[in-house]
Amino acid sequence: MTRRRTLPPTHRHSAATAVWHVAATTLPGALRGTVTVAVLCILTLLQTACKPELPSDVISERRMEQILHDYHIAQGMAENAPRPDDVTTDMLLYDYQHAVFRKYGITEEEFERSMAYYCSDMPKMTRIYKNVTTRLEREAEALGIQAADTPHDAYANLTENGDTANVWADRMLVTLKPTPLENFFTWQIDADSTWQPGDDLYWRFQMLQLSQGGMSPLTVDMEVTYTNDSVRSVITHITTNPVVELRIKSPIDWMPREITGHAYLAVMPGEKDYRLMIVHHPLLARMHKPESERKAAIAADTITADTIAADTIAADTVNDPDAGRRLSPTEFLNKQDVERTINVVKEQPFDPSKQKRGYPQRRRRRQR
Repeated sequence: MTRRRTLPPTHRHSAATAVWHVAATTLPGALRGTVTVAVLCILTLLQTACKPELPSDVISERRMEQILHDYHIAQGMAENAPRPDDVTTDMLLYDYQHAVFRKYGITEEEFERSMAYYCSDMPKMTRIYKNVTTRLEREAEALGIQAADTPHDAYANLTENGDTANVWADRMLVTLKPTPLENFFTWQIDADSTWQPGDDLYWRFQMLQLSQGGMSPLTVDMEVTYTNDSVRSVITHITTNPVVELRIKSPIDWMPREITGHAYLAVMPGEKDYRLMIVHHPLLARMHKPESERKAAIAADTITADTIAADTIAADTVNDPDAGRRLSPTEFLNKQDVERTINVVKEQPFDPSKQKRGYPQRRRRRQR
């Protein structure tokens, strides 16, 4: 009985796998091994021929990862190093970056040419920066810098459950560059049954920037739509801050329906310099209102009978100077409300038609 072999998962080329399948099922055992080796050689040649070659003047992907790792460390050192008043941050950044170039034996032109190449291939650039950010995090942990040591990372260990939960459900690393369709990042998250009225939102992510012509502003906004069709939003413009934070506080009785966010890198007309913005490790914290705050808000909106009584002026609170003294009949009558009637006589308007006859003649006779 001839045993039927299954196709190895690594043999993906259709023509080569077809040849291998025929050889494995029909040829005698003596020739089967020779044909299998030949097919493997063909597959290797096909994979080598289909793989795009890296230009000779472009730094390799692995080496570029090492350079960018040191580049961003130098960038952080330049931004936080003490400096004299006559030395700017850009001047320090220039010195630190060229120290990295000298370390790896490359020129600024070679670095810029390689960056332009990788910026044209975003999957490769995303892969490079994913490894760079992972390496930076491991080194920070080795130096004893934990997530709880910094305020913006106080939510780093959140799970998707609990009163304060991380409900982020999108990409963990996004590479933006100033070209159409690649210069923005949009996300949307719908509320589910675990959400409550009055939930507050906190969106936070970390940012790495690489720019040939100076730092570029990143426009970031977050918007919450509620079940009553009301909307609350917040927007900010970021240039150098490595951590971006946006918060929205919801009214106690407003139920969130959906949350959307955007990150937008402006496109400059005629721009030729490379610019990259790396958005990584995003987090969206959904926070329930404390029960004490919820009860206090409900109590503040409720009008009780006690508040009405407090606003009512009782009759005995009016000070009466004659209280407790017997009044004379005249004083008693003067204290009573007296209804007075006033007769108003309306003057009739003058009507010439009702004037008495003969009056002008008598007047003329009197003048004579």
